Amino acid sequence: MRGSGYFAVVLLAAIVGAVREGSAAEGHIPVEKFAEIPAAMSARMSPDGTKVALISSYHGHQVLYVHAIVEGGKNSKIIGLGDYQVRWVRWKDNQRLVAGVFATTSQLFAYNAPGQFEVTRLVAFDSDGGNMTLIGEPPGGFIQRYENVSGSVNGHPVVHPQMQDDVVSMLPHSPGKILQSVIDKVPYEGRPNPPSVYTVDLDSGRHNLFDHGDDRIQHYLIDSSDSLRLGTGIKELDEIVYFRSTSAEKWQEIFRRRANSKEVFEPVAFLKDDPQMLYVLTNMAPEGKSGLWLFDCGKAQFARPVDDQAGVEQQPFVRQGVLAGYGRKDGSYLYLDPAWQSDYQSVRKAVGGKAVSIIDRTDDGSRVMLEMYEPHHPKVWWVLDRTVKPANLWPAIEAYPDFPEEGVAPVREVSYKARDGLKIPAYLTLPLGYREGPIPFIVLPHGGPYVCEGSEFDYESQFLASRGWGVLRPQFRGTSCYGADFESKGFREWGLAMQDDVTDGTRWLIEQKYADPSRICIVGGSYGGYAALEGAEKEPDLYRCAAAWAPVTDLLDFRRGIKDLINGQVALDRLGDDEGRLDAASPARHADRIKVPVLLVHGLSDFTVNKAQSQIMETALRRSGKQVETIYLDNADHYREQYEARFAWLSALDRFLSVQLNEPRGVSATH
Repeated sequence: MRGSGYFAVVLLAAIVGAVREGSAAEGHIPVEKFAEIPAAMSARMSPDGTKVALISSYHGHQVLYVHAIVEGGKNSKIIGLGDYQVRWVRWKDNQRLVAGVFATTSQLFAYNAPGQFEVTRLVAFDSDGGNMTLIGEPPGGFIQRYENVSGSVNGHPVVHPQMQDDVVSMLPHSPGKILQSVIDKVPYEGRPNPPSVYTVDLDSGRHNLFDHGDDRIQHYLIDSSDSLRLGTGIKELDEIVYFRSTSAEKWQEIFRRRANSKEVFEPVAFLKDDPQMLYVLTNMAPEGKSGLWLFDCGKAQFARPVDDQAGVEQQPFVRQGVLAGYGRKDGSYLYLDPAWQSDYQSVRKAVGGKAVSIIDRTDDGSRVMLEMYEPHHPKVWWVLDRTVKPANLWPAIEAYPDFPEEGVAPVREVSYKARDGLKIPAYLTLPLGYREGPIPFIVLPHGGPYVCEGSEFDYESQFLASRGWGVLRPQFRGTSCYGADFESKGFREWGLAMQDDVTDGTRWLIEQKYADPSRICIVGGSYGGYAALEGAEKEPDLYRCAAAWAPVTDLLDFRRGIKDLINGQVALDRLGDDEGRLDAASPARHADRIKVPVLLVHGLSDFTVNKAQSQIMETALRRSGKQVETIYLDNADHYREQYEARFAWLSALDRFLSVQLNEPRGVSATH
């Protein structure tokens, strides 16, 4: 379990002391400000609009808060969850909430070998923190029963599912109950282990079987009458969609697509008044137009477009199982309810056209909660309050309420051409006071790699800019914000075209005279850490140094750990299986090519990328006589979800990059 004592870092006190002394001397915003866990990471308003639940922080650790919505008010309740951390929170009704939580444990799950695991659970509680119920599993676990080859029924040993936070539906029509999907069986005799679906009583935590599930289905979608209508699963590399009109019917295949292709077919929600009509995001509709369409499940064919603008990238917004609205490529939102759309347009006009979206709205529209996000400003949640006269619009919650606004550097969306002509989007952050001319620069590729980094406030790039360095965040091919075609171009391109996109962005900085070519470092976490090390190996004369948090370093070793994951075959296909190519694209296998100093930082409680990946790299660099510094952090996970992990990483970066970047090439930067 995660505790409050955090570090086992060699020379950490010296690092911290040096950073604080340097920051004070140079007038920098202290590292501590950037390392703070946001005061709000997500916010959800109660159905009656009187309270808001926040995933927040307390003394640097993640907690839940429930606030009364009163302008200027401080009426709040902290919800303690022991060793668990929060991943999401939702309101069941005006009094009861449900949160998805996680922790680490050494407990043995099913037939897996003993070891450290991340486990997830559900917790139900009242808004004042009382009546708390941990929804894990029935007492004694799930008892699996099956028919063996002779036809006799046998009891399987107890199953303790590792992941137990998958909510199919909050069941808006069933007070005190939710619908949960749980893998309550283990594979035997080569058979799969699909999830079953249970109703759960939020007061007692008692499970009642709702549906045994189907061997082919991994995820379910319900209609407005709380019936399981749609299922999705993967067979080899085919993603298959199944449908049934009633619970008495058998599941029928209605759509199939190849995983990791440029084709898109993403079920969103059923039409409220017609449970055969399904909203889908697709680029496979007639005429090849991308957007949001209605799909007739009974006929297994597209019906009509909801928004048929070619090239539109939708972001569906679902509440209580019903499609409320969606985002468009230009950053605007469209809401299906005219009242929602009117509120959205009014607020957006009031805040000067800034990017906002509705998070929650009471049925009568008396209160509306909206989220405002910009790349150069921490996230803010606004409340439109019509319970007062005149109606009031005010910023109720700030992600970083104490962050000095004068310290936020401007962020620009830019683009450049890759060597094959593909347009690569990027975010350029220039330090305050920058006018012109080459300056020291950090190239900061994101993690994932197939994720959407988005245009929200990024504490890491802001920290780097606060030290006087420019920052480029290239959105290389494979990034999922820019359409399926752009994303699919990154599949099986680790160390190849994806890496070339990062290199081409670095050369663009030099050509545009933003970056001093003798003072560019490459930095990243997770896949970004891989890209940093691969960049230093593949382009040994381009970068001054490389720093990596929790990087992948040996693709062949990394690949062996993927195959046992759920849907691991899809992840393996994205990585590729050409062992020669994977060897060539593994920086740990070619550490002798690296010429620059390297910083490696890794959490010892990282269950996404094992610490062995950094240890392999460290060993390879030391054997080759290269300069490497390593820091391993007790209890730190992959995502730097606690203050201590962020502080250690930023402090190490501050010291390392200051030495490497603040002197021109030719002067020793290794002291």
